[in-house]
Amino acid sequence: MLGLRLLYLDVLNEKLQLSDQLSNLRHAALTDPLTGLGNQRAFDADAEAAEAAHEDFVVVFIDLNGFKALNDKFGHALGDSLLRGYGVWLSRVTHERAQVYRLGGDEFVVLMCHSVLSPAAFSVWAMDRLQIPFVDDVSAAIGIAWRHECEDARAVLSLADRRMYAVKRAELLN
Repeated sequence: MLGLRLLYLDVLNEKLQLSDQLSNLRHAALTDPLTGLGNQRAFDADAEAAEAAHEDFVVVFIDLNGFKALNDKFGHALGDSLLRGYGVWLSRVTHERAQVYRLGGDEFVVLMCHSVLSPAAFSVWAMDRLQIPFVDDVSAAIGIAWRHECEDARAVLSLADRRMYAVKRAELLN
């Protein structure tokens, strides 16, 4: 009987270890390793969940202007530090109201559900508050899209991305 109990404890221990490993793998699959923010997979899952729950949401697509020149001039260690710092700063400035993701390179996305601001007021807030305030010659090109503008979550991200690139083009012309 003691042998059976020990076997049961061994099996239970193995199951717990496998569960921990699965949890670690799930976390790694959804997390950007540099910043600790959610990655593209995490954004897709969260946006699709908001869509399935019929929640209204807004997507802010952010690309850092001037980042490549800074990275080339001062090295990847400083560039990586800037990306981590901007991710922390974005998370703090959006508080508990939004999720922040790094899609890769110098691209970030903010997903905010249930914004109490009108689209116009939200745009003013985002353009003011989501700029990168702590590095000279680096700024944020920001594109914003709302759930009600598109047929699905992927289209909302795509629209925010197109709007961000329109902002980048306009800034290059000025």
